[in-house]
Amino acid sequence: MPEQLRIPIYNHSNQKCWYFRFMVLAEACLSELIQAHFKTDAYEIAIIFFIHTHSRDGNYNPYLHVILAEGEFFPSNQDWKWFQHLSLSQLRLLWQKYLLKLMMEIEFPARPYVIRTL
Repeated sequence: MPEQLRIPIYNHSNQKCWYFRFMVLAEACLSELIQAHFKTDAYEIAIIFFIHTHSRDGNYNPYLHVILAEGEFFPSNQDWKWFQHLSLSQLRLLWQKYLLKLMMEIEFPARPYVIRTL
């Protein structure tokens, strides 16, 4: 979570909504990256998310642990396709895109300031 978002989310009246959307955002981001890798959307992926709201030193810093299967399943022909590498630079750009989109969807007072500083 970018530092600029931590306080606004901490003070938001519906943190559970943010946390839920945070995980949905991560799934959408990974799905788009994998879709681009295989050039199809006719697959299913296996992902497990764990959300942590505080860092080791006790500071509020929501972040996700993500376990992603190393491939995708195509139900149409019962086929499993492996992938060895996903582009972290593409993942980072997709994450920024989805995070900004999320910020536009959920109202919070500091949004204009946060978007300018990201």
